[in-house]
Amino acid sequence: MIPFLLWLVAVELLGLAALPLTMAFFPRLADRGYALGKTLGILVITWLNWLLGISLGAANIVVLLWVLAAGIAVPGLWALHRIGDDVRPLVRRIWRSIAVEEALFVAAFSFWAAGRAYHPDIYGTE
Repeated sequence: MIPFLLWLVAVELLGLAALPLTMAFFPRLADRGYALGKTLGILVITWLNWLLGISLGAANIVVLLWVLAAGIAVPGLWALHRIGDDVRPLVRRIWRSIAVEEALFVAAFSFWAAGRAYHPDIYGTE
């Protein structure tokens, strides 16, 4: 149960770090890219980790992963500063869709984690 919660918190934090970037890149979406934040955060971290692993042989080092996460958060904070104070009214306006998106994400994450818990082998996935 603890690894499940750690992964869930890690994905949520990556999503929050990438959220200002998605808000800046997708201003015309109804949720301003909230649902894409987790995907973008995970995608950027894994792609950069893969790229560094292929080019320098430095993949899956914990300190490097933290640096990459900070590398998402810093441009995110810059984008949040650029967006300005319209985040609070936006969250107040779309809190229902945020709650639905979070419920769907946690349900899908839980379903997939339960499936992997019963079949943890890598047969057919690599």
